[in-house]
Amino acid sequence: MKAFLERIGQRIDGFSLRERLLVFLAVLSALGGLWFVGFYEPREQALEQLELRREQARNAMETARSQIDAVTARAQQDPNRSLRLRLAQLEAEREGLDARIAERTAGFVAPSQMAPLLRDLLRAQRGLRLISMESLPVAQVDLGLDEEQSSVPVYRHGLELVWEGDFPATRRYLRALQALPWRLNRDGLEYEVQEYPRARVRLRVHTISLYREWIGV
Repeated sequence: MKAFLERIGQRIDGFSLRERLLVFLAVLSALGGLWFVGFYEPREQALEQLELRREQARNAMETARSQIDAVTARAQQDPNRSLRLRLAQLEAEREGLDARIAERTAGFVAPSQMAPLLRDLLRAQRGLRLISMESLPVAQVDLGLDEEQSSVPVYRHGLELVWEGDFPATRRYLRALQALPWRLNRDGLEYEVQEYPRARVRLRVHTISLYREWIGV
């Protein structure tokens, strides 16, 4: 190898200055090519691969972060929110309807109290004698609440009283009924003189309630 290099050196020594310059440039170009192929190009390729992997890692992290955010958002949402809102709306509607019904039925005497109240009040009037007291069929009534009425029914409880007595005693009894602190609707009054001044009086009244159970007579 040494002898080979010496021969090469002797041949170069025999070259002119121009030829030596050309040989130097050729050797330098060859070394540059070897450096590019053996070091620079692989290094650039490695850097490109590294940058590509970094970009892929960043994309994977962004995807994972988006998935985590989506899962977190779903976890924070109330799956029953719409149902709870609907129930709250229905509850508010029911409370409003109850208030309207309470307003329409306020002050009416309770069905269970109507019969003893009318009986005791009549017996307290001198000159009147109770002949009979009968309950009338229970009926559902319309309070003018449109279709909402069907969900909260209201019932009418009626009584028919028959008594005998003179006109002054009957008038006192009717006035006593009107003076009661409770509401009581009058449906009909029949006054038939039997033997003056005695008469037979038939009175029909009713109260309203949220319950269908009939009053005991």
